[in-house]
Formats: sequence, C-alpha cells, structure tokens
Amino acid sequence: MKTKKQSTKKKQSTKKKPTKKPTNKKSTKQRELHIRINKPAPTIKELQQKISKGSEQFKQLIDLKNLRKYYLKTLTLLKSYTSEQLEVVTKELDNCNIDITKSGILYPIFESFHYDKSHKPANIRNTKIRKENPNKSLHPCLGEYNVISILGRGEFGTTYLAEKNKKNYAIKEISIINGDYWGNDPSKQLKNIEKEIDMTKTLGRLGIGPTLYDSYTCKETKTNKIYLVMEHMTEGTLFDWFTTNKLTKAHKQQIQDKLKRMHTKKYIHNDLHLQNIFVTKKKGKIEFYLGDFGIGYTPKTLYDTLFINDINQLNYHLNLKTNETYNPIITNLFVAWGLV
Repeated sequence: MKTKKQSTKKKQSTKKKPTKKPTNKKSTKQRELHIRINKPAPTIKELQQKISKGSEQFKQLIDLKNLRKYYLKTLTLLKSYTSEQLEVVTKELDNCNIDITKSGILYPIFESFHYDKSHKPANIRNTKIRKENPNKSLHPCLGEYNVISILGRGEFGTTYLAEKNKKNYAIKEISIINGDYWGNDPSKQLKNIEKEIDMTKTLGRLGIGPTLYDSYTCKETKTNKIYLVMEHMTEGTLFDWFTTNKLTKAHKQQIQDKLKRMHTKKYIHNDLHLQNIFVTKKKGKIEFYLGDFGIGYTPKTLYDTLFINDINQLNYHLNLKTNETYNPIITNLFVAWGLV
C-alpha cells in the first residue's frame, strides 16, 4: 500500500515544468541587418548636417585659390633672395617646431600648382555642332524623339532608347561640366566630344561602328549637353549578349576584322571592352560593332595629344626641379605662420 508521502511525490512528478520560450537572437539580428540594408542612403546635405551639427566653423577647410596666391607671392620673393639670405631663413626655420603632418599635407599641394591649369568656360557658340532649343516636354532636349527607356549610364553620359516615325534610335546624352572624371575643363571636354562625333561618323560610314544619324547641342537647366543620335543595336552590348548566347569563331573573327580595319585607318579605340562592343540583328544575322569612342584617337588627335604631353611633361619637370629648393622652405614657412 502506497503511503501518503509516496502519493504526494508522484503527484508532484506528474506536473509539467514551464518551458522557457527560446529567444531567436539570429532572427533579431537578421531583422536589424535588413533594416540597415534597406534604410535609404543619406543625401550629401544630410551627411553634412550630421557631421557639422550646425557648427559655424564647418566651412571651407582649404582655400586653394588663396593658398596658390600666397604660395606664388612667397615663391617670387624667395627667388629674389641670394643663397646666403635663403640659408638664414632655413636656419631660423630649423629652430621652429614644425608640425610634419601639416607640412606633409602642404608639400604635394604646392607641387601640383606647377601642373594646374585654370578652367575656362566652354564656348558652345564656336562649336561646329548644330544647336537645338529645348521644349517643355519630359525630356526637353530630345525634341520629337519619344523616350522608351534608358539603355545605359556611364562616366560620360546617359544613352536612351528613343523612337521617331516608327523607327528606334540610341541617343547618347553627354553633359559638359566644370571638371570631368579626367580633370578636363569644359573647353577640353567640348573638343573631345567633337572628336568623338567625327570618329563615330567616320567609323559608322565604314561599317565598323553604329551609324551616326545626327548630333546637336542643347542647353537644359543651365547645363550644356551634346546629343548623338545613332543606330539602335537591337541585342545590346556583347557583355549582356554573352550571358545567353555563344560567341562562335566566326563571331570572334568578325570583331577582330573590324578592329583591324579601324587600326588600318589609324584610329585607336583606347577603351575596348565587352560593354563597348555592340550586337545587332540584321536580316536574321548577328552583327558586331565597335562603339563609344569618347576617349579614342583619330590620326590627328593621337599625334596632337602625344605632342602636347611631351611639352607638358617637360615644363612640369623643369618647374619641379627649379622650385624644389623653394617648396620645402615655403611649406615650413606656412606652417610656422599658422596658415594651416
């Protein structure tokens, strides 16, 4: 017979212990990561406000215009000194407590002044490219063309797929800005675009690149833009086409033949990769074309560029060698004067 004590123990053992709900730390972290990833990126203005926090001291940190001005003044003055006078200045600077971090920032800036050129605004009036006036449509500078989609964006512009009179075109839009990716001023950019137009027209006529139908300038919201109206490549770039198609020996030979013909005419592409080779279908046959000659060279521009580079390099190194005596002194003077 079970005792009272035994029956109590049995009753207690039958009771279920409350289980703790597992905390899903992984899912919480995943949710937090998802929020961070999907959070919209801050604008440049928002970043500035977060860093400055309304501080009035958050202004231009380095005024290159003034820095260049006083550098040239100091350089001119030091060049008028004798070697003995320069030695006195140098010895005095040796006794100063010069912050090498500050001098390390200044010195390469002073070196760059010997190669720096002032930017001049592009004179669109003197260009041989035809001018068009903007209208009040969604794309003011595309005139009678109806934009279907954006074919691509790059360092130098945007290309649209557009339609006019039931025919499709690829229209490349290039904005002229104050200092492009390569550091070219607007006038230089305009010359490069004129060269691209001439190159595209010539190579299109030879069947090496897409046909260029038209080109014109148009000013939209104070920005000068150049437009190239070209033959639409129905299959896109070789980069995209490659993902679902096979490049045969015949295809590769066709590309190489066009490249060889271009070189025979003394033209250099200078940026040839799969996204600058275009594919189109004509009468059921696949055709390949070279395109985007923005940084290419014609026979004349290749010679002119190399000629100018020789002169610029010579002048740069002459100036650098002439002023290497003065730059360390000017650097330390500016630090000693508390200008940095």
